[in-house]
Amino acid sequence: MLGLSHATHLLTLLTDYLSLKLPYEIIPPSRGISYACIRKSSTTKPLPIYISPDKTPSSNAKAWASKKIKDLPGLDTFVEAITLLAWDIAWVLWTQQLWTYSTNESFEACRIARNLFHLVTSPKIGRISQGSTIEYLSTQEALGILPPFTLSVKDVQYGISAALEEDKTSEPDGGGWDIVEGGEEVLRGDGWLKLNST
Repeated sequence: MLGLSHATHLLTLLTDYLSLKLPYEIIPPSRGISYACIRKSSTTKPLPIYISPDKTPSSNAKAWASKKIKDLPGLDTFVEAITLLAWDIAWVLWTQQLWTYSTNESFEACRIARNLFHLVTSPKIGRISQGSTIEYLSTQEALGILPPFTLSVKDVQYGISAALEEDKTSEPDGGGWDIVEGGEEVLRGDGWLKLNST
């Protein structure tokens, strides 16, 4: 899950720089835990942004075809964690006036790598924050400068789950979940996180 590890690290660096507190807190690897976690609130248990290779049925993509996501141990928790991460990234784009999608919002939020790239390459970032007295985030929202953020976590989770279910029926060469070097899984495809196995 090297790609996801880099994505969460980059997002935490960006939010520190932008003085933003993520709605869904990312907990970096620490105290013997080698992967990042994310949680819905301070009272909920953190969800690992990682799935152990020993919980996957097989490195062969065809072994996934007959199973539903909810029947694969640990995958439903992983999908929920990825959903919260995707939603957080979309929220950060919204705070910087870069979230311009009014249709297919949940699909656009699933494109984690593209959204992060858009965020880091935009000259607009840094103008609105929660640590600024001039363009304070809550004030910008109250004044209507920022439109309401209507993206639903449930819709994003449905989009990710649907994409995984749909991709399981395709040929192994067409994308999907693969076990790569070191037992790491990666979701390949246009706009999703990609990991070079070399």
